[in-house]
Amino acid sequence: MHFVSALDDPRLSPAKPFFIGKGTAGRASDHVAARSGSKGRSEHRELVDAGATSRITIVVEDLTEAQALRLEAELIAA
Repeated sequence: MHFVSALDDPRLSPAKPFFIGKGTAGRASDHVAARSGSKGRSEHRELVDAGATSRITIVVEDLTEAQALRLEAELIAA
């Protein structure tokens, strides 16, 4: 099963997502791990440099891949 997640900037109130992604298993944390070219990674690096840490929020889980792709696109567009 797939999920859609958001990486939130906790410096804002309320916290604002700066990255939306879909995945399975531990994929949500990949954007803040070794994926040096991803937008999630670069935004996370900026937060760390500022003394903060992004928050990973699972928006919806237990989706098919098609459902996750659709929701991801809708959230990015919004």
